[in-house]
Amino acid sequence: MYNHPKLGKIFSVPGIVAALLLLFFNIYFFPTPPTNAGSIDFGLLIALWFLAVTIQIARSLKWVNAKCTSE
Repeated sequence: MYNHPKLGKIFSVPGIVAALLLLFFNIYFFPTPPTNAGSIDFGLLIALWFLAVTIQIARSLKWVNAKCTSE
């Protein structure tokens, strides 16, 4: 995703940061979920990132179709 022309660094770096935060907090508070332990749950951040990536992919469908049919 990092080197992809339509997704690139704008989507990959925040995705990596959000995933690492989610992983770190889940491991740190294991076996109690972070929300039940009185901390932040980064699951919503991951969901928003997935939504943004899905929207960008949907916006890029014409570009993908053009790339696939031209080769």
